[in-house]
Amino acid sequence: MKIILVLFLSLSTAIAHASVVTYSFGGVFNAPTRTAIPGQTSDEPVFWNLVAEGERFAGSFTFDTNATALEPEYEGQNNIFPLLDFQLNASDRFNSALTSWQLGGIGVVDEPDYSELIVSMLMRLDDAHFMTAILRMTPSRNDAFQGGRVPDSFDDVNDANLFLTIFHEREFVRDEANGPARVALGDTLPAEVPEPATGLLFLAGLAGLASRRRRA
Repeated sequence: MKIILVLFLSLSTAIAHASVVTYSFGGVFNAPTRTAIPGQTSDEPVFWNLVAEGERFAGSFTFDTNATALEPEYEGQNNIFPLLDFQLNASDRFNSALTSWQLGGIGVVDEPDYSELIVSMLMRLDDAHFMTAILRMTPSRNDAFQGGRVPDSFDDVNDANLFLTIFHEREFVRDEANGPARVALGDTLPAEVPEPATGLLFLAGLAGLASRRRRA
């Protein structure tokens, strides 16, 4: 009986202090857009016709809340932790065009008056195009990530948006697709998904990972 009790207590402790967490997200895309510098054009369809307004997306990401932060690229950069897994699915034509995510991290913004989680991923589509995926999540409290870390059982995302960008390296053109999302702790997709929002544009890029602290 004592052995069983010890095993039960050990298992309970392990579960209570589990540091590897998975979050699921889902949403609906707005209409994709194209941005180009003056004099630049592209004959390719906007966002390769991989995304259409009103189409749904779903995914998940996994990370260790106790992991060591990555070495900051810039002085004053917020904590960035490695992702253990990232998944993103949408239409069949979208999924068939994806290769594999090559670079990723989760940034934890812990400002005196602002907190945010920023998942950033990079994928090479071919020798002339690459895609970034940025999921920005805002908690309902400004002090949600004290010390620049995410609590193991955190489940209080108040607002989230997914931003996708395809960069045309040879034409200096970028195509953008975005949509509001719901995010929930666990591997089950949130039951309710927000409807498309109009006029929501965001110049997505890897700058999300390089958000700087403004400490007094």
